[in-house]
Amino acid sequence: MVNLIKSDLYRLFRSKTYKSCAIGALGVTIFVLSLAIFTDAELWIMAFTSNGVRRGFMIGLEQGTAFRDLLINALGSGAGLYIIAIVLTSTAIISRKRSGIMKATVAYGYERWKIYLSQVISLIVGISILIIIVFLSILSITCIVFKIYNIELLLIVKVLILYISVVAATVSVYGFLSTLIQNSEVISVIAIAEILGLTMLEPALSIKITSFIPYSMIRTLAQVPESVDFISYLIKVFLIIIISTFLGIIIFSKKEIK
Repeated sequence: MVNLIKSDLYRLFRSKTYKSCAIGALGVTIFVLSLAIFTDAELWIMAFTSNGVRRGFMIGLEQGTAFRDLLINALGSGAGLYIIAIVLTSTAIISRKRSGIMKATVAYGYERWKIYLSQVISLIVGISILIIIVFLSILSITCIVFKIYNIELLLIVKVLILYISVVAATVSVYGFLSTLIQNSEVISVIAIAEILGLTMLEPALSIKITSFIPYSMIRTLAQVPESVDFISYLIKVFLIIIISTFLGIIIFSKKEIK
């Protein structure tokens, strides 16, 4: 299992897809920093208003330059990294089958559940590295620029763990969908439908439903990071990861690898 993960990580980091996603993450970092440092505007991304409260990803510092504002600004990167995580997951999984790598791995004699779990773990590690670099870069640079030194380390750790966990759940869900559908175009349509559909319909949906949807979870985290229940979030994330990974293993075990 360890050797599988090592080989999957090696292929992932050397792939054109990961390098493209890394460039995309760099673009997100530059965009968020530029808006925060060189403008006085507040930009909302994928936002909606419900009961007079605006929810979405906020970038910019119109509200001020308190540490909380810098934290929310850094979490604004979640809008871009959420999409990057979906693209990386679907492309990596589908391309492995099309390139013949999956067939060779199966033929080598590894158990299928280990092969599937290894690729999910490698994808989570890969996107987590991008998240950590982007989030800490934005937060640290804006803190230096705006001379904010009353940094809340515990809050940063809490938010970063939840940030990574929710994106890991996204990787697990789209890993399952990519294994089931095996079509990049269809996965793209599903992702667009999720983001746009939830943006429009979330005010009408029960909070019991939206609290288990990764996209809604990361958007809530981006708005009220200090108010999110840490344990509750982790429990929900682990449930999503366990269920979607279990379903993915079942589908992968029954699929014919050509």
